[in-house]
Amino acid sequence: MYRERHCPTEKQKLHCLIPAPKGYVTPSPWQKSRDYVPYANAPYKSLTVEKAIQNWIQYEGNVFSLHL
Repeated sequence: MYRERHCPTEKQKLHCLIPAPKGYVTPSPWQKSRDYVPYANAPYKSLTVEKAIQNWIQYEGNVFSLHL
């Protein structure tokens, strides 16, 4: 299978890291990260269209701003 991943042994599992996707941005510290999500981390503008009536998420610049 092309999506199959190698599973390490039980002793090696703690040292197994999956690399971040290409273009991933390290999130801001808590408090700010609760209100802003970088577009590169969730590149789906369709969410802003689906929830436009509720007005709780907006795409501004290169981030999504959440208004909860």
